[in-house]
Amino acid sequence: LYRNDRPAGDWIAVRLTGHFHDTGTGYSNRDGIGARVSVYENGFAGDPAHLLGLREKDAHGGFSSQNDGTLHFGIPGQAAVDVEIVWPGSGGTQITQNVLGAAAGQVHVIDEAGTPTGVLPGGGPGQDRIRIVTAPNPSTSSVEFFVDAGGLPTGSLRDGEGRATLEIFGLSGRRVANVLMSGTGSGALRGAWDGRTAGGDRAGPGVYFARVSGDGTPAKRFVILR
Repeated sequence: LYRNDRPAGDWIAVRLTGHFHDTGTGYSNRDGIGARVSVYENGFAGDPAHLLGLREKDAHGGFSSQNDGTLHFGIPGQAAVDVEIVWPGSGGTQITQNVLGAAAGQVHVIDEAGTPTGVLPGGGPGQDRIRIVTAPNPSTSSVEFFVDAGGLPTGSLRDGEGRATLEIFGLSGRRVANVLMSGTGSGALRGAWDGRTAGGDRAGPGVYFARVSGDGTPAKRFVILR
């Protein structure tokens, strides 16, 4: 017999409701399947150094079965947290939504809200978005990265010395490696991570963040090493 003696508030649960069905293109399916939900320490939304957990909502839970869709996170010692939802969207656009100061020990029902990137009220074209594409992912060795500046000049992704760097973080928020990017003929950036740390050691199996920023607009991508 096992008994859970953890304090009652050391958890948070999230239920998602997308609004393609009643709002239209740019919004997500009703159940939010495909959404990525990240939980951060309160006051640190989007900062990998303060990430407490992440889940991607899927439609299945096992062979010929389906789960209830509620995403649960353990958050020991936290009275409140910041929740970031990257909705799957539709029509090539999506919403990144933050719920700040969500109380522990509760189930939070979050409705998709905001303006999808690329769609303004009335359907006009909106602001472009930096995108990171990885291949292969998951990988057993090296991973290639392709960064589309989303309409921004690729120079906006470079530092003062003209270098474009993609950062790799572990789930603890510790930076594992830097990947130098080079330009492609299409105006995008390309680079490869050999699965090793900055010190030359194998990073080991697990989930990692890849992050690049331009004009203050960060883009992140999860990478899985097996």
